[in-house]
Amino acid sequence: MRGIVLILALLSRLAAEQLPIRAYSSADGLPHNCIVHIFPDARGFIWFSTRDGLSRFDGQAFTNFGVADGLPHRKVTMVTQSRDGNYWIGTVEGLARLDPSSPRPLETFVPEDEPARVIQSLLPASDGTIWVGTGRGLYRVVPQAPGKWRMELIDRLTDAYAPVNGLIANDSGELWIGTTNGLYRRLPSGKIDHLGAREQLASIVVNVLLRDHSGRIWVGANTGLYRLVADPKPGVAAVESHFTKADGLGGDGVSELLETRDGTLWVGTYHNLTHLHEAEWIDG
Repeated sequence: MRGIVLILALLSRLAAEQLPIRAYSSADGLPHNCIVHIFPDARGFIWFSTRDGLSRFDGQAFTNFGVADGLPHRKVTMVTQSRDGNYWIGTVEGLARLDPSSPRPLETFVPEDEPARVIQSLLPASDGTIWVGTGRGLYRVVPQAPGKWRMELIDRLTDAYAPVNGLIANDSGELWIGTTNGLYRRLPSGKIDHLGAREQLASIVVNVLLRDHSGRIWVGANTGLYRLVADPKPGVAAVESHFTKADGLGGDGVSELLETRDGTLWVGTYHNLTHLHEAEWIDG
């Protein structure tokens, strides 16, 4: 839902410069009017995760997928696409894989641990596997045999309930993991570090992660917006800049991040919209 708020706010800021906007609803074929996540795929389709199923838009009509089609739950949290062209769909009751070429396109993966069934974030890995951030820890979907996959636990990260809200990878093979218990970094060796007081990231709630066109990592949290140093090293302070409402940010709670082609960073907060371009903050 937070992504839609950001997009609508962005559209409202640019409405005077754009073509007329058309609104779509369940009357036009959407399964539900509450959009949780939007994903444009490599084939030109746009996928909408809703509270009552998944919808694919081809520019003309919506094709919907629900529990009757094999989804583990009607509430869809997000969708992504792997390098083989398959779609991975997160719900509040497990993960599903959609293979467009299969006569039985939907395959379901449900962790035994109930809190881990809530899929919070998805990230395709360079080796063809899928990183899965859940309501309790980090998982990965790995191939088991031709056409067969399994969902394996990688790390709980903490003994407490700490949903994984964001996943992002860099060119060094590090996986950055944003949780309600702060920011973690998984090194290529498999070691996981919890970034804390030295990195100025102790006890923050990470809502969203972004890797910009230059490879720089941004962290949107309940305590503002953080920009990490260009090449963070273990044991060295990772935060280069910390922006809050006092710096011109629309609010201290950052819920969404989006970078446009011209390098503008749009920041959705709990209260309004801000954008950063050429080192200038403009309050939305």
